[in-house]
Parts: sequence; C-alpha cells; structure tokens
Amino acid sequence: MDQLAQPKPNRLKYPDRSVYWLDELPLASKGSTTTFRSPAWQVTAATLQASPSERVCHLAIPRPPTVGWQPDRPLLATPKSDHPEHQQDRPVLWAVPKSALCGAPSERIQVLAQPKQRRALFEGHDPYRVSPAALYGTASLRLLQLSAPLPRKCKNK
Repeated sequence: MDQLAQPKPNRLKYPDRSVYWLDELPLASKGSTTTFRSPAWQVTAATLQASPSERVCHLAIPRPPTVGWQPDRPLLATPKSDHPEHQQDRPVLWAVPKSALCGAPSERIQVLAQPKQRRALFEGHDPYRVSPAALYGTASLRLLQLSAPLPRKCKNK
C-alpha cells in the first residue's frame, strides 16, 4: 500500500528523454560513442618508393575496342538549320529610315484608322437591322449543300 500511495516520478525533468518509457534512467556513457577519423593519413616512406610490377603495368593498359565496334549514336537530334531567307529578330532599338518618317497615310488608311461609332439602344441603335450589302449576298452551292439536312434523317411522307 505504501508503494502505491507514492507519487509517480516526473520524467520530464530529466534532460535525456528516450522514446521508450524506462523505469530507470539509462547509465551515463563514458565519453563519446562515435570516433571521428581525420581525412588525412600518413603515407610511409616505403610506399612512396614502391614501383609496380610488369603484371600490374600490363593490367593497367586499357583494352582496345573489338573490330567493327562503332560508338553509339547521340541521344539528342541535331537542330534544323534556319531558312536562307530567315531574318533574325531586330534589336529593341534601331534606326528608323527617313522614308518612314516622311510618309503620309492614304485616305483609305485614315478611314480604317477611325474607330467605328457605336450608338446605344436609346439613341436609335437597332441590333436587328440588316446592312444593304448583306441583302444582296447569296450562298454558294457548297454552303447550301452543307446546310441541307442529311437524307437519312429525313422521313418520307
């Protein structure tokens, strides 16, 4: 009864919080568990004066390719060349010719440059008015053929 009446120990106050819940704290390790090696090492004098044998020299020579071997084709395709009449993009700044500076627009260009005047419904605009040019238009034979219903969908009466 005395053991059950005692409060549980507060495990959060210990610095080493293990994933597993332990009844006791783990024993403190003596020193570091991981030893680091230096990337540089000592080379002995005998190793510096060593020379390879004839067999090692023979094995070090690369073998020539077999007869009839050809290197692999490249994986990427060669790009097509530009057309002889192709002109590269102009730079952002270029000189404007004098003929362009002295040019004057024709009357037709001036008419086309003017925006179309639009009127609202309350100003007399009729959206269903047909223009006189459209009244004289006729459909071509191909257009009439395409607009006719399919014969298999027509019922004979």
